[in-house]
Amino acid sequence: MKFSKCIIVGLLTVSMCGVVAPSVSGVIVSADEVHNGNTYLPPVKESDYLGQKTERSIWSKIAKSAIKKAIRNKHLLMEFIEEVAGKTVARNANKFFSPIAASLEPLLEWAEIPGNAVYDAVFRAVIKAGGSRAVAANIANAIREVLEWTLF
Repeated sequence: MKFSKCIIVGLLTVSMCGVVAPSVSGVIVSADEVHNGNTYLPPVKESDYLGQKTERSIWSKIAKSAIKKAIRNKHLLMEFIEEVAGKTVARNANKFFSPIAASLEPLLEWAEIPGNAVYDAVFRAVIKAGGSRAVAANIANAIREVLEWTLF
């Protein structure tokens, strides 16, 4: 069972590596931006990540399906996070799951979902919920990787 799961995940990785669109180089606001020593984390907006207007593609639909499945299947998401980033990150992600899920919901309305937008939304949600920057960065990286590569 695990072997077939690994093969399926590997094939998905190879065939759909561009599902969550790569981040646009013209990102205006970064989650790690600091103003006068205080961390300022404005909400994630689609306009922050728009480079060129493109027609919606099948990849957007697949990315949105992956995010929906991540929000609805907490246990499955935690299993994949544990495989990608380890038990400590999975435990921390489980602790902050509610704010993370709430931060991913608005991304479903976007036309395109860059990987960096997922990272920023999760990072900001964990910081707002009281997590440290290191924990927030680890969780955000793990969730972005899970959504970009494994796609459930």
